[in-house]
Amino acid sequence: MPVKFVPLSCENCGGKLEVYEDMTRFACAHCGSEMIAEHRGSTVILKSVRDAIQKVQAGTEKTAAELSIVRLRQEIAEKDEEIQQAQAEAETISRGFLLSLAVIAILGLWITVDGTWLGVFLWIPAAAIGLIYYSGNKSLRMKARRHTEQARVERDSLQLRLASAQQIADS
Repeated sequence: MPVKFVPLSCENCGGKLEVYEDMTRFACAHCGSEMIAEHRGSTVILKSVRDAIQKVQAGTEKTAAELSIVRLRQEIAEKDEEIQQAQAEAETISRGFLLSLAVIAILGLWITVDGTWLGVFLWIPAAAIGLIYYSGNKSLRMKARRHTEQARVERDSLQLRLASAQQIADS
């Protein structure tokens, strides 16, 4: 029984093709483009393998985007919580600093009212303690602010990635 073929033209270069009925995937002898032949009775439909791969890739990207949306939303929520904790820490540090300043001021007032030489000698360590506490507290406040700012930058980056993933998933 003779093998039947259908004469067709390559979609890419226009070269002549002979597609046999037992062929499902082949490459053009002229340009090397890969194609898929769909046989429907006496009709043969040529489809580019590249187009099929692009469709699969688009579907894969959409699925990956949909999965990343869930993960990114969770990470954003975690960053929001981290920001709130850092802000609360900075607030606590500031309150502690104000409380210590109040104690030092009261001690200084008591020393001043006392008026003895002992009071003068107590002012020096009270001022030293205040300066040491201030510098240490300032360092802690700056660290908490940097942590808050870093968490905000990371959250903003996650939100941009979420918007991008949302666009891909919606397309």
